[in-house]
Amino acid sequence: MTQNVKHMIANKFLCEMIHRYQSPETEASLAKMIPMRHVKEFQRHFPGAFRYKYRGTSVADEIEWIYNRPREFCHKGWATSFSIYPNNTRIETRWQEYLNWRKDV
Repeated sequence: MTQNVKHMIANKFLCEMIHRYQSPETEASLAKMIPMRHVKEFQRHFPGAFRYKYRGTSVADEIEWIYNRPREFCHKGWATSFSIYPNNTRIETRWQEYLNWRKDV
């Protein structure tokens, strides 16, 4: 399989994932609760298109806190999911065209 075909398949998969995890229109994020295993794919196939916010819980064992965090902040290493926000400098991107096409179908 050539590199272009792999890239097109990955783009379609990621655009469908944005559609699956799409946030309500009243929120600023485009998609939320996307599993962390997909963050590198998003960063590779949509460079500079999104801002990423990592989400997760504080972790404690029976004795003490292992990772205690403020509610609005989570380190990437401890995150279980992430949200994507549009980057204002690149409004028109291929994922928006794909989502508009999906609405027409």
